[in-house]
Amino acid sequence: MRCALLALTTGTVLAVGAPAGWFLAGGSEPASFGGAAAQDLAAPPPAPAALLVPESVGTSSARLSDVVTPRDPPVEVGVGGKRARLDAVGLDDERLVVIPEDVRRAGWYEPGAEPGADAGSAVLVGHVDDRTQGLGAFAVLRELSAGDEVTVRTASGEQLVYDVLSLEQFDKQEVPMDRLFTRSGPHRLVLISCAGAFDPSTGSYSDNVVVTAVPRQ
Repeated sequence: MRCALLALTTGTVLAVGAPAGWFLAGGSEPASFGGAAAQDLAAPPPAPAALLVPESVGTSSARLSDVVTPRDPPVEVGVGGKRARLDAVGLDDERLVVIPEDVRRAGWYEPGAEPGADAGSAVLVGHVDDRTQGLGAFAVLRELSAGDEVTVRTASGEQLVYDVLSLEQFDKQEVPMDRLFTRSGPHRLVLISCAGAFDPSTGSYSDNVVVTAVPRQ
């Protein structure tokens, strides 16, 4: 049960209101990219979805056993006053990121950077709702504003604190995959879910919403 998309897709969104490429904070952070504006959704949400990672990022293998175990993996994310358990996820044979089917949980893309790393993007993906399970872990993403707090708890009990920098929305054909999944540059936390209009014929939404947060100084 998933909606395979050409770019990134992490589930479904009940309603969205942020315009495409809307920056909530300035500075020398990621550039804004265009995309379709958000629309109200009249159709019921589809089943959970998956993310397609291009060959230029990630790992060539879908097996998590091929990935070096992090020193202190993340186990829980706190966002918008809600908390969700995190599952380490990798790629399937079609290079799709496997997202937890339980919409109350979120996935951490283990082949990429881990939260608290010195560089690169730690990517978290999650559903916002499901027709049978209801609201998901990332239903609150669209409600975030610049400066809002996002926390990540690691296996050792360390609490990492991030501040929201930007909220962006992209047409799925225009999602900057290489930038979101980068392993270089300043460290940041990237949270991704779906947005835009629902297409019953494909069982997916037109856009993705991306929240970028940076470590609190």
